[in-house]
Amino acid sequence: MSNNTPIKLPTTLTCIVCPIGCTLQVSGEAGNLTVTGNTCPRGKKYAEQEVTCPMRTVTSTVRLQGSEEACLIPVKTAAPIPKDRIPECLTAIRKAVAKVPVSIGDTIVEDIANTGVALIATGNAPAPRKGERFRSHVLLGQGEFLVTSQYGERIHPITGEKSFHNGVDGALWADGSLVETGICASDDGVVIEAHELDDNPAGVYVAIDHGKSLVTKYFHLEPETLRVKKGDKVARAQLIGWMGTTGMSTGEHLHFQTEIDGKPVDPIPYLRENR
Repeated sequence: MSNNTPIKLPTTLTCIVCPIGCTLQVSGEAGNLTVTGNTCPRGKKYAEQEVTCPMRTVTSTVRLQGSEEACLIPVKTAAPIPKDRIPECLTAIRKAVAKVPVSIGDTIVEDIANTGVALIATGNAPAPRKGERFRSHVLLGQGEFLVTSQYGERIHPITGEKSFHNGVDGALWADGSLVETGICASDDGVVIEAHELDDNPAGVYVAIDHGKSLVTKYFHLEPETLRVKKGDKVARAQLIGWMGTTGMSTGEHLHFQTEIDGKPVDPIPYLRENR
């Protein structure tokens, strides 16, 4: 609820709706205001709002996770909020975090500071593309995760057909080459699948439920290397198996997949070490 104090009348305002900046004279009382000096209807509407419950659109930046190019992304409130709620809004913005990929218009916070207004992005932060490298706690070895096949549309390396890739493929990049390594849990959770047979396109794989509808999956693991079983509790960065080339695979790598409510989402933010 807003605690804006109505402006005492009569008063003079400078309209901020457009660059003209008309000088507005406002008199009367709530429900029966008289506005003069405006050159368009928007000026009158602004004056009436300003003397009863002034509103402002807040613009700022929030922290960005998963990008190697930027640490902040610009944001704004999707609609004006009461002027006296701005300090609360800015406090909430300082606590907010956005994860790549982010596109203009994406919702960062659904209801900022209980104003009923969303906080949305006004800039873009794309996910890493094929060939990009970054440190990842999902890999046991010292080095970087090299993306060999990105999330999204691609040409399938085996079928040659265009299809949607539900995860990201990669391996450990160390000392100038790709090497196999141990695979670790992305975060704390409970193992809901630990498939040890190479009898399906995913090969030997593990799936972990992290709560809040988030599940991560680890495909193409090496046979007889699983360190977990269904029902086990695991911790972030705990070893769960070894990178392999089981299932529909062209070589040793990890296919890492992230799902929320059963639907694939970009997995890069959950791979990065700084998450």
